[in-house]
Amino acid sequence: MHLGLFTQGPNWLGDPFWAKVSVILVNAWRGTPLAISILAGLVAHSSGLYDAAKVDGAGAISRFRHVTLP
Repeated sequence: MHLGLFTQGPNWLGDPFWAKVSVILVNAWRGTPLAISILAGLVAHSSGLYDAAKVDGAGAISRFRHVTLP
């Protein structure tokens, strides 16, 4: 609008398309910190825990369930 390309902004809640877009954007914005926290927790595990579980005979599913998730 400041550049003169549009005369008015989108009708965020009056038009069904823009209402869906606004709800999607708000939910994505709201969920971003949770996703970043989960990703940081998954990356923070040391490989020693996975190696110890593998030596103890844990399979891939058991390692995910007992090492990664907690």
